[in-house]
Amino acid sequence: MTETPGGHRKTAADRAAHAAGHAGDATGHTGDATGHAAVRATDVTRRHGSGESQVLALDGVSISVEAGRFTMIMGPSGSGKSTLMHVLAGLDAPDEGHVFLGRREITGMSDKALTRLRRTHTGFVFQSFNLIPTLTVRQNIGLPAQLAGEKLDADWVRTVTARLGIAALLDRKPHELSGGQQQRVAVARALVTRPAVVFADEPTGNLDSASGAEVMNLLAAAVREFGQTVIMVTHDPGLAVFADRVIMLADGRPAADLTAPSPEAVADALLRLTPRTGEQALPFCGQEALAR
Repeated sequence: MTETPGGHRKTAADRAAHAAGHAGDATGHTGDATGHAAVRATDVTRRHGSGESQVLALDGVSISVEAGRFTMIMGPSGSGKSTLMHVLAGLDAPDEGHVFLGRREITGMSDKALTRLRRTHTGFVFQSFNLIPTLTVRQNIGLPAQLAGEKLDADWVRTVTARLGIAALLDRKPHELSGGQQQRVAVARALVTRPAVVFADEPTGNLDSASGAEVMNLLAAAVREFGQTVIMVTHDPGLAVFADRVIMLADGRPAADLTAPSPEAVADALLRLTPRTGEQALPFCGQEALAR
């Protein structure tokens, strides 16, 4: 839950309703308030390696992620969560199945078309900040738009940088910033192009607890205040308090689907999905429940 200015506690469901009501108001590509899928995967399979060393990273995954929500993908180590995010984001191609960004299928698109689509319709926040050290904060934030040949909305950039608390840092270089400030810049870079989806891969992994909490609050605010769709991979059940939904993977398949879960519920699910020696994980949930 989050605290509103009036002192009321706001649940993840409240945040989702608020985000759905604002989807499309302040963002160009962000999904509308009709509850359509921002991202969808159907029967997706992904294998790594070949022969005896081949690993089945994703095993016929079908999921649908609603627009204007904060969705987390979690699971035990090796469950396929990062591979799933990369496939959904168009950073990796499935061996089988179909992936849709909004109503557009991205499966089978050329590398050039995928690159163009990612620059204009997706934003990324990674564990490593991936800032260009020779560029200022302002230049780093504007780089994706520059590469896409698009001009940023100056008013929107001011709104985002002010909300993220980095408006006074725009002329500094990355080495002049703390880790938390650098990750705020990375979040701003992901938001200023008004993407349909922001993908975040362990965005707090390199931060101390205080800086990590700040980044999570800012990502949640992007959902709540801007109607942004955020899909995040994490191993930390304590971060579930920020999520509207948590999709759990195990052995490359969806294993649980939790709505507005508590950290305790997520930790319990992770424990049950991580078998001890000689034990088996819980049965998988039905794919149709995740692909609704």
